[in-house]
Amino acid sequence: MHQTKKGNQWYHGMKVHTGVDYGTGYVHTITGTAANVHDIAETSKLLREDDEVCYGDSGYIGAEKRPEILNDEHFSKVIFRICRKPSRLNVSKVNQAEN
Repeated sequence: MHQTKKGNQWYHGMKVHTGVDYGTGYVHTITGTAANVHDIAETSKLLREDDEVCYGDSGYIGAEKRPEILNDEHFSKVIFRICRKPSRLNVSKVNQAEN
């Protein structure tokens, strides 16, 4: 276990990274890491050989550029669909569309 600080908040303990099958919703992979391990470091452990598309939150931005992904014959062909960071969303356009 480890500690890490995000903003002014301290977090102690571990994180769980989960791989879920898109079609069935079943969990196929779980990895546990210290709290200071970044999500992107676990990407290659969560992918399976039959995966064609990978969906993830903003913690996985840039996963397709990681050496363990680029150097793997199958993982380098996976399409990564990663959500943008909330700070990158253009809120003014969303508010204009609602009005």
